[in-house]
Amino acid sequence: MQLKKVNVFNNVVYLKSLQSGDTLSNKKTKPWLSPIQYVEVIVLPTRAIDQGIELPNSENGGLTSVMSEVCSKECRYLVNSLRPNRYKGKKFKGICNQNRPLNFWGAQIKKIYASEFLNQIILHDQYQVRVSVFGDIGSLNEEGLNFVYDLIQNSNSHLAYSADWRLDKMQRFKTLVNASVFTIEDALEAYSLGWKGYGLSREDLLKFRLLTNGEVKAYTCPYTTKTLKGCSVCELRCNGEKWISLGK
Repeated sequence: MQLKKVNVFNNVVYLKSLQSGDTLSNKKTKPWLSPIQYVEVIVLPTRAIDQGIELPNSENGGLTSVMSEVCSKECRYLVNSLRPNRYKGKKFKGICNQNRPLNFWGAQIKKIYASEFLNQIILHDQYQVRVSVFGDIGSLNEEGLNFVYDLIQNSNSHLAYSADWRLDKMQRFKTLVNASVFTIEDALEAYSLGWKGYGLSREDLLKFRLLTNGEVKAYTCPYTTKTLKGCSVCELRCNGEKWISLGK
């Protein structure tokens, strides 16, 4: 199946694949270990097509504007000025570490979008997809969400998470996507809406299980940047089917 690499909706859905000559080097997911085609989804603002290498990032002080366009307003890894108050304080330090290549991705999609030849990706009969590396699919309009939904449904396996699981338009993804949860309160809310979460510590997940009278069967993420295997070959899968805690 042939698709565009740079797909323009209200935001851009950028598809990258090792098998299409892209460089994917995440040390936790380890995409090079995947026995089938490995595809990654990146959500970027449409202005990246024009700005290219000038797309704002953390180094030039423009990360706030990009995050406000494509990231979930409920994510704990936002810059502090955008982060919800419940995720501020000593327990919730740090921002998303996936923002570093923003201007590099901008340069890529500007070049790709300008060329009909470059702006194509062939999906193999068998592929897995990770949704998403940066940006949240909850920032997409219905047309964009339909595109991502079909991409997941047609895959052999997938990895997917979203901090926008509270949105009405995201409810059709609850059996396909893990809810990004950062506190026990988040987990209880996700549970009440029928989502399965990813992101609690093992200690908090144990407390959460007690609060749900043991109804939740949970697993611990087995991989880190230092393990020999990674998410691309994981049997647990962050795919909306299981509660999974962080490996710490």
